[in-house]
Amino acid sequence: KHIIFPTQEEIELEEQKQFQIQFRYDRDILLAETDIAINKAEDLGQDTKDLRVYRQALRDSTKDYIMPKELF
Repeated sequence: KHIIFPTQEEIELEEQKQFQIQFRYDRDILLAETDIAINKAEDLGQDTKDLRVYRQALRDSTKDYIMPKELF
């Protein structure tokens, strides 16, 4: 049997894939927290504009994989 090692390109692609998986996981947690914060703010009659802008930035963050600055 021969041992076949991955190429540098294959390693980098796998690392990128793992980064994207972790990024989406972290982003999804922030989305859930933001949805809860929006609901609480609405219940209290507070302005939710900043939270909604942040939530959209989270949704868009998978275009460039840069996490927006956290609001909370």
